[in-house]
Amino acid sequence: VVEERPGELFLANLWIQEAYQGRGIGKAVVLDLAKRAGRSGKPLSLTVLRTNRARALYLRLGFVETKRDENKIYMALTGGTA
Repeated sequence: VVEERPGELFLANLWIQEAYQGRGIGKAVVLDLAKRAGRSGKPLSLTVLRTNRARALYLRLGFVETKRDENKIYMALTGGTA
């Protein structure tokens, strides 16, 4: 689920069925969204649970942590490319 917000493109939910994880599907989706965000001049933002292994993917793609709370890490990618 992607939300077009005034100052950002927000990836609200991305779920890949376990049998299909590790095949580059999530990466492809995020890269496509990064391009879309870049064309609009907005950052791509998301939240991830601290225990979610997808966090490592987001870091590899260039996302930076913008905030954290007890359960979630807030991340953003600027520049439109990952």
